[in-house]
Amino acid sequence: MTKRKPRKQKKTSTPSTPSSQARASVRMVPVSSEQDDFLRKLFWGSLIAFGLITLALSLGSGINGDDEYQDDYSAKLVDYYTSFGRDTAALYIEDGNMHLYGGFFDLTTGLLNRAFGWEIDDANYHHLRHLFSALFGILGMLFAGLLVREIAGWRAAVLALVLLFLSPRFLGHSLMNPKDIPFATGNIMALYYLVRWLDGLPKPRWQDMAGLAAGIALAIATRAGGILLIAYLGLFAGLHFLQTYGLKGLSRNTRELGRYALYGLGVAIAGYLVAVLFWPYALVDPLSHPLEALSEFSKLGVRIRVLFQGENVMSDETAWYYPLVWIFYTIPPAVLLGFAGSLALAWPMLRKFRSLPVFLLYFTAIFPAVYVIYKDSLLHDGWRHLTFLYPSMAALAALWWVLLEDYLRGQKIARYLAAGILVVCLLEPALFIVESDSKGLIVEADPGMGVRAAGMGRLLLQDVSVPESALLGEEPGDAALAAYRDVVRLSRLGWSALAAGTGKAVLDYVIPYVNEREAFGEPISNRQAVAFMVANIATELDAIRLVTLRGASRAEQGLSFAREAALSRKLTIDKGLQIGLDGV
Repeated sequence: MTKRKPRKQKKTSTPSTPSSQARASVRMVPVSSEQDDFLRKLFWGSLIAFGLITLALSLGSGINGDDEYQDDYSAKLVDYYTSFGRDTAALYIEDGNMHLYGGFFDLTTGLLNRAFGWEIDDANYHHLRHLFSALFGILGMLFAGLLVREIAGWRAAVLALVLLFLSPRFLGHSLMNPKDIPFATGNIMALYYLVRWLDGLPKPRWQDMAGLAAGIALAIATRAGGILLIAYLGLFAGLHFLQTYGLKGLSRNTRELGRYALYGLGVAIAGYLVAVLFWPYALVDPLSHPLEALSEFSKLGVRIRVLFQGENVMSDETAWYYPLVWIFYTIPPAVLLGFAGSLALAWPMLRKFRSLPVFLLYFTAIFPAVYVIYKDSLLHDGWRHLTFLYPSMAALAALWWVLLEDYLRGQKIARYLAAGILVVCLLEPALFIVESDSKGLIVEADPGMGVRAAGMGRLLLQDVSVPESALLGEEPGDAALAAYRDVVRLSRLGWSALAAGTGKAVLDYVIPYVNEREAFGEPISNRQAVAFMVANIATELDAIRLVTLRGASRAEQGLSFAREAALSRKLTIDKGLQIGLDGV
């Protein structure tokens, strides 16, 4: 006679543990398979390829309009830290208000450039900064892909990576934007580790806590807006707790609630303190100065002339939908269609994938834009100040395309059609040459003061048709892109030549005038202020002329003239107008 083994009792859920439904919703991770292994290798291989391309492209990119302020801030940051705070020039910078920005990027590149002995006039000085910016762009693509992988697996991660790399706005800014790209990378890095940190609660892994703190630190050490990540941390930690334990958990699960608060507060403080270490203005007053900077950036009080809907208007006169129109016009159709689809199918997206991380993407893609519009902030240069939204938008677009494919499972023709649409949406648009006598082309006069020879005007295209031979470049793709780049660079040299000629006319008029005009019994050229002003006109004019001639010479020899074209444009913008004003 044998004894029967007692039946094992099934464990029942208790108020101290999350419900099975909530656990599945929060902790679900894609199951590994052979296809996932292939997609994982494809993801990392694509990232390496995209990274090498991005780094190579950064070496051929030009300097941007903010580099003058960034380079000055970089030098002052290095002086501040190497003097252990005795040199206080970095604490207040009137031009550009650079002291209101975190200094991680400019301090790091400044220390490296000084260690190598590279000055602002050296090409390697700018190459290092561009490589560093490109590195942050690559990291932004990486963390966006990894975040999507946490939600929907490697297939969606690969697509998110491709969407970001093939986005001209994101890739282009990755080559030379030392403010918006590091900020966007810190933002998406923090979101990725926030999702992993939430998955580990109430006992998160220290690696995820360190990554979350590093993402917060990078964002704040670039721009004060990174403080919003701390608010995101608190908001979604609270939502995660409610999703896991319910409202009754607030009274029944006080131990777990305490861990949520303890770990969250610890990560936020760590990230904030690390960021302050790279920001001299914040070091002086770690509590009030970052909040002051955040308040200033919410106003974005830069008032300049911008082009919007075919009109030149001041940045404080643009319509409330200014950033939305720019986003609509400048992101790839694949991202635009995918993001719009994710908004239309928000509920199926939340049900199909992990609800809380998907809601996090929706919130971080939409809330800042709505807030900027509500505050009526002054934006300029398109939507570059909102670049940090774009990784979340691309992630949602990738999830929508994957959702569409799953909906069409079993419908082969429909799936092929959807794949074809995606591929077409990822292709670069063709560039065409429109002849001046083409039917439907209207040229409206738009004269500019002081440059009558330029013959400026506005172009209006109404039902214009062009033949296939009008395609720019002998072959589509790289050849057309190279031809377009050359056209842009040559046009920059042309404009610089016009500015040099106009400046020479100013100088030819000013010299006789100051020598002949008398005041207090002597020519006004004897006055030191007047003489210095004329000398400055001559100096800046020679700089514009010589760099333009050098660029034209290299272009004529078939050599690369990208750097010279960028320098001539920079000098023309900064000094050309000043020459005219001084002449007047």
